Parts: sequence; structure tokens; C-alpha cells
Amino acid sequence: MPLARANSQPRQNPVNPAAMRCNTGLPPSEPVSACGPRPVNRFLGDPDRRRPATPAATPAATPAATPAWKEVDDLVPRPSASGAGAAIRVHAHWVAGPAPDPTVVLLHGLLSSGLQWRGTLTRLAGAFALWAPDLPGFGRSGLIRMPQLLPDYADTLEAWAEQRGLRRVVLVGHSFGGMVAIDWAARHPGRVAALGLLAPVAVPHAFRVPPSFARPMTGRLLLLLVSLPYIRERFFRYVVDDVAAVPLEERRGYARSMRRCRALLGLRDFYTFPDMRATLGAVRCPVRLGWGLRDRVLPVADADVVEDAVPGLRAVRWPCGHSVMAERPADGDRFIRDVVLAAAP
Repeated sequence: MPLARANSQPRQNPVNPAAMRCNTGLPPSEPVSACGPRPVNRFLGDPDRRRPATPAATPAATPAATPAWKEVDDLVPRPSASGAGAAIRVHAHWVAGPAPDPTVVLLHGLLSSGLQWRGTLTRLAGAFALWAPDLPGFGRSGLIRMPQLLPDYADTLEAWAEQRGLRRVVLVGHSFGGMVAIDWAARHPGRVAALGLLAPVAVPHAFRVPPSFARPMTGRLLLLLVSLPYIRERFFRYVVDDVAAVPLEERRGYARSMRRCRALLGLRDFYTFPDMRATLGAVRCPVRLGWGLRDRVLPVADADVVEDAVPGLRAVRWPCGHSVMAERPADGDRFIRDVVLAAAP
């Protein structure tokens, strides 16, 4: 490492004030120090590096609201099919209800976590006992094995519910969580009192992954991509139909939930989604179905296919995209209440 010469002054690059004003977008008469902090991205609340900073008064700090939910970790036994080993961590968000029954369990979709339901947990706090676990390999929950298979999710959640003392649950699943919910209700009928499905993955042609996606490096690349704020924003804009209708806190919840999706490392088998129609037809509890008319992820035409799997099942359709909970929270809450009523004896 070279030594600095004695009595030498650190070299400074000359600064052109006119260029600084040009970069900040300020007029020549405005002092450069007035540029203030970098503006905030209106979508995620992160610094937006694509727009120049403009003078703005710093708002007074307001105390952060205490969330209505709590967080808890459980160590549950691994499914026997995945082999012996240490217990798996299941992280969950929850709110207490006026009575232990009914207990509503909310399952999130792909590239998400239990934070997807943060708005629902806040709005329905006090109405029911609500649980929103991070599915294995997502959020703060651990991986079961590589790759994870669909039965692993149902067996792990069943062990988690048994350990938590959740005797009968009202199960609501969104997208990929809907597929997990169907499998859980069919494999453990004594646990699920009613099943609510919001745009579930149930039709096999929904996803087609090219052979190149079988490489482990592809999963690592996707993990890196979803960690970038811009990618998370673009994905959210694809999922919802009207971003302006989604509150900022709801967007931040979705953005945070996309950061930890380690299940993508088993990408090839993870996306080998089976046909769930026969499994759904074997479910014996009441089933309710909802879908967005402008869903770009899973087209609403799939709702007609799913309806045929259960005699008498008719989907509720809303003018929104893939996430009714974010775009039309009142309709999403009403759907959950209807599923709870369907579970009543």
C-alpha cells in the first residue's frame, strides 16, 4: 500500500456550480443547497433515481402506527416424505378474534408471503381469529427440501395447524396459495371447514416453463431480480389492474413480500403444476370461488373450467386484476366473510 507524502494535501476535483445546478434541475439563481432530499418513489416509498430532485419542505415526522397483527415462529416436523431431518420453521402473521372459532387461515400467492394479507388482517381484526403463514420457502419460513413438491405444503401446514391447536379452519387461498389450499382440504378433510379460492392455480396450462429454466442458476437469477425495487414494481403493475386504487402501505407490503422467495431455487419442479380439478371435486367442505375480470396472470376463462369441477359452484367476478384484496378490499373482505358463513353448521 503506497504511503502518502509528508505535508501533502488531499487532491480535490474542481466542482462546476453551473453543472451542479443543471444536474439538480434548479435555476441558476437558486442555491444548490436548496435541492433537499432525493424524492421518494410514489409506488414503493424508495428513493427514485430516475427523476431529478426538486425543492420540497421536509414533512414533520409522524409516529408509525402499530400494526394490528403480531408475528410468531413455530418449529414443526418435516413431512415424512421429505426424509428425516431438523424441524422446519413456519413464520406467520396473526390477529386474535373474539372466539377461537372460526379461525381463518389465509394462504398467499407466488412471489409473496403472509405480508400480502396485511391489509386484510388490519381490516378484519376483531371479527375473526386470522392467520397468514408464510408458505415454506417464502418469506421467513424455511425450505422443506429441494425441490419442494405440492404435498409438502399441505403436510407441513397440517402439522403447523395441529401444533397451534387450530382444530377447524376456514381456508382462503389466493393464486398459488389456492392450489395449496385445494390440496390441503382434500388431503386433510377433518381440518378444513370451508374453502375459499381467489383466482387459484387449478388448470394445468396456466404456466409453461421452457427447459432452460431447469438450470439451478436460473432460480438464483430470479431471486436476484425480484430483490430489485424496479422488478417488484413492474410485477405488481402486472398483477393488479389499477395501481392507483391500491393504498401505498398495501403496495409496500407486496414489495416486501417478494424479497424472500427461496422456493424459486427448485424452479423446474416448482412450476410443474398438476391439474387440480379432480382434487377439487373430491373436497367435501363448502367451496367459494372468486375471480377478477381483468386478471392478466390467470385469465377469467379459467373460472369457467374450475366451476365445472364442483357441481353448483359459481364464481363471483369483480372488475379488477389478479388481486382483489389489494384493488377492491371491501369485496375481498366480503368474500372472506361469505366463506366463514358457509362454514357455519
